[in-house]
Amino acid sequence: MIRPCIAILLVLASLVSWSSERPFSQADWDWTYKHFHPVLDELMPMQGTAAYVVYRAHSESGVPEYWFVIGYDPNQGGHGLQKYLSAHVRIAESQSIFEQIMRAHRSEPQEDIASIEKRIKLRTFDLNEMTCPAMKEQVEMLEKVQVDVPKFHDPGVFVFGHPLKSEFHIQQGFQQMSVVLLDDDKLPHENALHNWAFWTRRVLDGCAPGR
Repeated sequence: MIRPCIAILLVLASLVSWSSERPFSQADWDWTYKHFHPVLDELMPMQGTAAYVVYRAHSESGVPEYWFVIGYDPNQGGHGLQKYLSAHVRIAESQSIFEQIMRAHRSEPQEDIASIEKRIKLRTFDLNEMTCPAMKEQVEMLEKVQVDVPKFHDPGVFVFGHPLKSEFHIQQGFQQMSVVLLDDDKLPHENALHNWAFWTRRVLDGCAPGR
């Protein structure tokens, strides 16, 4: 009977600790909003890579951010590109980047954002088409995706809260395209690009080391 009692006491202690945390103030939210996107651009950049496709999903909430880049990496010698596709993935670990920033600021209001950014926890892994053949199939499917232009007279749908934004940057040679979509939480997604991202994430996660 001793072990169950100890377990119950530990659970109660964790609940008391959680409930005793100071609630987020409006100042905490404002400070986090101000610094979130510069940190996101540092950790999960949409520009500055020579990749074929860069994807990033995020919202100002507790939903973990997800980023991947797929393309041909430069050779180690610095000349030319590798002949196999590579993918690099970064996912917010345990808590979203947004929430990690806000909790850190609430804990130490005087700590600067540069110091907080160094402590952001991310899960990262790298793949190539030899270890993850389905990745190449997803890239070939992307070439066939038709992107619908928003209708000028479409009244749209009012989105409450903090919708998940899916960002895409696709480039090849002198051609490039950037698209931002709001997640409609429907499966399958009505948007073909949303669907492509959903299944590509499934493929990359399935190929991740340790799976």
